[in-house]
Amino acid sequence: MKAQEIPTYTMETLEPLLTQEDDTIRVFNFWATWCKPCVKELPAFEALEAHFAGKPFKLVLISLDFPQAKESSLIPFVERRQLKPEVWHLDPQMKDNVWIPKISEAWTGSIPATLVTARGGDLYEFKEQSFEQEALFEWIESIMEAEMTR
Repeated sequence: MKAQEIPTYTMETLEPLLTQEDDTIRVFNFWATWCKPCVKELPAFEALEAHFAGKPFKLVLISLDFPQAKESSLIPFVERRQLKPEVWHLDPQMKDNVWIPKISEAWTGSIPATLVTARGGDLYEFKEQSFEQEALFEWIESIMEAEMTR
C-alpha cells in the first residue's frame, strides 16, 4: 500500500478548505501523534469514514504535530497505522495560538477537538473532547439527518 502524502497548511491556506460551498458534510478532527486520547479515538474516526462511504461526507484528520515532527513522527505514525482517512498537517506559523479562535471561539486549544461543517460550507458544530465510537456516530448521524432535511 502506497503511503499517503500529507500536505502542510498554514491557517491562511487551511481556512478556505474548511468552508467549501458544496453539499458535503465535512468532519475535521484535530489531533497529534503525542496525544493519547487523540490516538485512542482514531479507530472510531476510521470506522466513521467507512460507515459514510458513498454519502456526501468527508473526514480529514488534521495533525497539530510540531512542524519539525512531521517527518520524524507524523509520517511514520500514519504509515505504521495505515491510516485511511486523509491526513493534513497544520503549521500555524503563529505564536500564542492566535489561530485557534478562527476554528472556533469555544476552543481552548486542547485536543482532541472536532469541527463539522455543513452543506454549503457553514460552520456547524465544534466539540473539544475525545469520542467513543458510539457517541461519535450518534453525533455525526444527527448532523447528517438534520442536514438532509434542510
